[in-house]
Amino acid sequence: MGAILYEIAQNSSIVSSVKMYSQVVQSAITVGLGGSAGLESPIAVTGSAIGSNFAQTYQLNYKERTLLLAAGATAGIASAFNAPIAGIMFAFEILLTGVVFSDFVPLVVAAICGSLVSKVLLQEDVLFRFHTREPFNYHNTPFYLVLGLLTAFYARYFVLSPKSGTFYCPAPFVKNEKSYAGRSCIILTLCDSAPFVWRRLWCD
Repeated sequence: MGAILYEIAQNSSIVSSVKMYSQVVQSAITVGLGGSAGLESPIAVTGSAIGSNFAQTYQLNYKERTLLLAAGATAGIASAFNAPIAGIMFAFEILLTGVVFSDFVPLVVAAICGSLVSKVLLQEDVLFRFHTREPFNYHNTPFYLVLGLLTAFYARYFVLSPKSGTFYCPAPFVKNEKSYAGRSCIILTLCDSAPFVWRRLWCD
């Protein structure tokens, strides 16, 4: 999504035509192979590229080109997530800066069209079906709170260490780049292995 914001600010909202299909292919391969990437950014970038290239075809000015770019992103989000209002708010908050009332109309039309096309093609069906393997157990809430606190402390440690280098660390660690890299690897290893350890302890 940062590339689209860059195109709006630095390239007069002119988006390369390659982005009309490249993001779809990349996200399909990534998500299809089990990657953790989301679907919001690819569909927003694809819609923005379609809107921008449509405006370039008819040689529209910068303001109209930016509006069509935002309309494309709105239609993409509305169709992918069946959320037309969220698509409109996304365009207002992220893509459009100076918004007037007349800009609201094409975004609403784009959101409605995107949502309707999605409903017609999918026939009100869902893309992915899944079943929960384990129901939510509220008895585990204290563990979630502890995990949240540990994550917050680690995030604070991550923010302070590279800047100041004065974050407390017991001996024999030395405050240099190599020791910081080593400490980070150790902490990441513990964080990654913690769920398996907790599950083993909980099951036992």
